[in-house]
Amino acid sequence: FQLFFIPFPVFMLNVLHAGTIEVFIMYLMNNVASAIAFRISGRTINRIGVSRTLSMALFSRVGILGFSTFLAILLMGFRFSIPLAIMSYTLMGFFWSFISISWVTSISKLAIPENRGKAIGYYNSFLGVGQIGSGVVSGYVSFALGYGMEFFLASLAVLIGGIMLVSFQPKIN
Repeated sequence: FQLFFIPFPVFMLNVLHAGTIEVFIMYLMNNVASAIAFRISGRTINRIGVSRTLSMALFSRVGILGFSTFLAILLMGFRFSIPLAIMSYTLMGFFWSFISISWVTSISKLAIPENRGKAIGYYNSFLGVGQIGSGVVSGYVSFALGYGMEFFLASLAVLIGGIMLVSFQPKIN
């Protein structure tokens, strides 16, 4: 996900020529949508299960990333490109809560009870390493190949991760 989240604000500023207010609104809407969805995500996990909720959220994000690729390649001069970009980032925030709650629930279920805290700590450390690596990769890809290719790469990475997750789901259930 960081292959998308790290360069997207820069894309907004440098390519779509958004101002700092629009970028602030984008971040604000992402966080508001995420906060609103946390309660919904908990109910969804209880209703349809951890694996289905996580799959739904991951594959929804693939669609949003695909839309962002389309935005970066075809809609750059379009009059509504900035509001569409903000909407895309807002939807990413909405689905983040589903992913976050699903992963923590999955880790809690898979870990031995006395190691749950340690397992969640390892998970968070892994996320931090992913953010660093994604920042490096996204910088090079955005510079060398453009934002459209960067967002396509992010979509592909999430799709591959989602497929790997689907193959792992029977073990989580």
